[in-house]
Amino acid sequence: MVGDGGGSAASSRTDYVQVAKHLLAGGIAGAVSRTVVSPLERLKILFQVRLGTITMLSHRRVLTRCAGAVFLRAAAAQVQGPGPATHHSVWGTLKHIWLKEGVVGYFKGNGTNIIRIAPYSAVQFAAYEKYKAVRPPTRMWRRSTVRPRR
Repeated sequence: MVGDGGGSAASSRTDYVQVAKHLLAGGIAGAVSRTVVSPLERLKILFQVRLGTITMLSHRRVLTRCAGAVFLRAAAAQVQGPGPATHHSVWGTLKHIWLKEGVVGYFKGNGTNIIRIAPYSAVQFAAYEKYKAVRPPTRMWRRSTVRPRR
């Protein structure tokens, strides 16, 4: 028929199934990738918090040396944070997490990270697969026409 889009209900259903499969595969891939990288993400966050604490402590010293810094001293005490860390290296921090929290400590906050990244990865992968199916072929996907030198 003219105007029906050239597809039947069965092919339309197949397209939806393919998109659903791509969404699921993208979401799973995003979740797995974030879970694998989770210990390094936790390490990065600990170092960022530690550097922030050091910066806040140095600001506190500057503020308390100012004349009439009673109000500033009280404000700086609230901003101080958890205090300086006892671990200063990557391996020391990893060991500290292992001893204090066990394996679960490496994956703190991973659930939130998965909830954030899985939908993004799912849509990105499904869109890429859909675009790949409808785009015209390019030279990049064909055999190279560059001949080797003799």
